[in-house]
Amino acid sequence: MAERAHIPWRPRDFSSVKNHPLSGMTFPQWFRLVRKYYADIEYVRYFPRLVFLTAMSFFNALFACIEMVLYGRAISKTRVGDDPIIIVGHPRTGTTHLHNLLTLDEDSFYTCTTFDVGFPSSFLLFPKRVREMLKAIMDDTRPMDNMRLAHDTPQEDEVATNQLSSCLASPYAPLMFPRLEETFRPFYRLDGEDEEYPCKLEDARIWRDSFWYFVQKVTYAAEKKKRGKGRRRRLVLKSPVHMARIKLLARMFPKAQFLVCHRHPYETFQSAANMADKYYWSCFLQAPRNRQEIEEFIFRQGEILHDAYEKDVKDISPTRVMEIPFAELDERPLETLEKIYNKFELNNKKEKYKGSDAEKKAKAYIGSAALQNFKKNAFAADLSRATKREINRRWSKWFRLFDYTF
Repeated sequence: MAERAHIPWRPRDFSSVKNHPLSGMTFPQWFRLVRKYYADIEYVRYFPRLVFLTAMSFFNALFACIEMVLYGRAISKTRVGDDPIIIVGHPRTGTTHLHNLLTLDEDSFYTCTTFDVGFPSSFLLFPKRVREMLKAIMDDTRPMDNMRLAHDTPQEDEVATNQLSSCLASPYAPLMFPRLEETFRPFYRLDGEDEEYPCKLEDARIWRDSFWYFVQKVTYAAEKKKRGKGRRRRLVLKSPVHMARIKLLARMFPKAQFLVCHRHPYETFQSAANMADKYYWSCFLQAPRNRQEIEEFIFRQGEILHDAYEKDVKDISPTRVMEIPFAELDERPLETLEKIYNKFELNNKKEKYKGSDAEKKAKAYIGSAALQNFKKNAFAADLSRATKREINRRWSKWFRLFDYTF
């Protein structure tokens, strides 16, 4: 078992409070989490982190109460369009890069930012000065790949849903409680009829309520910011775990269109292992017993996402789905964007993508110093034959779905 593992095992960051995905929870949300997982939290090992999150929860609760009084009614009345663009794909397959590129076109799209998902209960209220102060609890680059990280960068909505649901209905909860990973598997599909991991009706309701509230808030903020300044913009959502929810999201958004990122499984596993080593330690409230628990999380996530995708995508019109190879996105980003705009007819009045403002913004971003200086991780060693055999076995469907070779 240990021979096949390709995940570094360097336990650390037990006292770190930076980049924690629960920093935006309110006290009631934090209290529900502690009550639910009381026996699983390691209080001595993570004492500084627990004190920090508790203190932050009081701070967040105050702003959340004020925000609810000021904007609660308006948020509840906000209508969300039924045609979002939803970016999905296993973690480390290029979803963030595509999200960043697509949402540069602010005349056509809006999305949630790192600050929005970091403080989902109160982001409407925080003034600029407070936002600047809160930068201290976040690094300037992502720990796993040094890509720029700032409050205004696009971010995945499941981070917000995980907090709003108090880790009670999100597959991101294993980042806090790795030993309980198996209990969170039903939260991928959120389907009570799933043969392997059926989801309880109450858990699915908690997720939907949390997700929908957040989407309404993001839409309200976008309308408030751009009111009277142009055509209706479409929401862009991005979360890797949405790959298992194509059927659910297609019901919630009858005109949604899906961009499905994929990458060779060997490269994805190496990158996911690197992310686990460099970032997961900053999240835990309960340490994994061994590296096999983290390895199993990565393998099982890949199985669940691709099993669900294969089941669900066949019931979705091909005109609503576009698969994006990582290699193509990495090597030819402008051509990839042009294909997306053409297939989904995203240009206003069907104008050509070439020469449009959207293309000009994408060119400027691709040529920017931040992206030019970004280097993809170069891993020190190739995967062992034992690890490759395990990837071939566990992720065989992944190879077949996207026509990759062993």
